[in-house]
Amino acid sequence: MKNKEFFYNRLVLPQLVILIVFLFLLLIVEFFYINRSLDTKKYLVTDKAKIFFAGDSRAQRGLDPSVLVDNLNMKDGEVVNIAVDSGDPTMLIDLINDYPSQFKNSIIFLSISANQINDGANDIGRFTNSMISKLSFFDKITIFNDKEILINFYLNGIKNLVPKLGNDFVETMGFQSVNTIYSGYQTETQLNFNKHPWFVNWNGMGFKYNILLDTLKKIKSRVKTLYVFSAPYAPSYLKNLSEESIYKLKKFSSCMDKLSVEANVTYLDLTFESLNLNDNDFTDNTHLNQYGAKKFTEYMSRRYLNE
Repeated sequence: MKNKEFFYNRLVLPQLVILIVFLFLLLIVEFFYINRSLDTKKYLVTDKAKIFFAGDSRAQRGLDPSVLVDNLNMKDGEVVNIAVDSGDPTMLIDLINDYPSQFKNSIIFLSISANQINDGANDIGRFTNSMISKLSFFDKITIFNDKEILINFYLNGIKNLVPKLGNDFVETMGFQSVNTIYSGYQTETQLNFNKHPWFVNWNGMGFKYNILLDTLKKIKSRVKTLYVFSAPYAPSYLKNLSEESIYKLKKFSSCMDKLSVEANVTYLDLTFESLNLNDNDFTDNTHLNQYGAKKFTEYMSRRYLNE
């Protein structure tokens, strides 16, 4: 009898307590997910901020606040870059919900890339934890055959119970300045979107589309002006893409056109636009360097802010 009590008290009971605590944490994540995606950019959200560059890494490296400060005679802190690697609109709406008064009268430039709308791009990092948090539990278990993605989501949610520390790119108001110059595409996969992770198993009208539609409507209702854009590619990269890849890029553009109409937002498709950018203005196929960022920010300013 004593051996049974010892076994229960020392082995079974502690494991049972751990299991209950773990399940309780999973329930918290499921119903009260805390989005920490933009924690390291929260320092930029102040009462004086008027223009926000937001979205993914193509905005983080492609839109330089200092250009508007210089060209439009604005003050430091009035233009900021809150974009992050693998960022998407669901991260932005959660931040806006945390700071409604700071965003109420703001202008937002929001970058959206193909991986954010294609349900086929559902591996870790391309179906973000932030976007997964907007799905019902049933949808989660239905969509992801790779349960590692769900395990990662719930573990990330538990981790998010603790705030992230630190501020990113303070000296450049959140802008990630990169000075390397494009050296050309590296692999055949980059030229053939049948294998490219952003475009594989293309389905641009599924769960992600509906999440984006709902999110863009909410963002628009909470800010002064919202501009959505798809960033340009390096010219030589576009020139060498396969016909199938060009076709998939056009499918992405078509989905974004439909999305912008339904959400009633201004959308600028720069996928096939040169904008006087050359390969020396890029650091890789899809990201601008600091020289290209200056040109691109000036273009966006002329188009939307010098009216």
